[in-house]
Amino acid sequence: KPTTNKQTFVDSYAKSTLVNEPDGILTQQELKSYKTIGLTGYKSNSTSWCYEFGLLAKRNWLNQVRLPVLSVIRLFVTVFISLLSILIYHGLDGTKAGVQNRNGALFFVCISSGFSSMSNITLVFPTERPVFLREVNNGMYRVSSYFWSKIFTELPMGIVVPITRLSSAFMVSVSTILNGT
Repeated sequence: KPTTNKQTFVDSYAKSTLVNEPDGILTQQELKSYKTIGLTGYKSNSTSWCYEFGLLAKRNWLNQVRLPVLSVIRLFVTVFISLLSILIYHGLDGTKAGVQNRNGALFFVCISSGFSSMSNITLVFPTERPVFLREVNNGMYRVSSYFWSKIFTELPMGIVVPITRLSSAFMVSVSTILNGT
């Protein structure tokens, strides 16, 4: 009797060491085995990529819904830095110094946007790394389905945060035009 994708996924979970250690902490012996054999545990005939993507996207979305503090903190920091840049660069004139200050404001907004995008990766992935290594090594899913599901579920915040930040740059540039300088 052919097994379904769901049954295959459940069976691979049941065979994994994640069942016995749900906290995701790797032992020293597991770390050594990951270093020696690498991430080669995936079985190509397990499940379809789309099915894995769907399950991982659902899991990532549920994690974001369960832990809204990270999203709130990212939005708060974005609004704070935006307000700070408005306060610093408000009322620029059309002189040479004003143009240079406007360039500095754009540079500040671009750099802070880049670092805020990187901070999401550096804060979230290290906590998920042990579970990710264990699941990939046990052949539960492909790395590509994990990566793309992560990108897909973080896309809404990846759009809201830059729009919020760029609106501050827009406010700085519009305030100069409205002041008539």
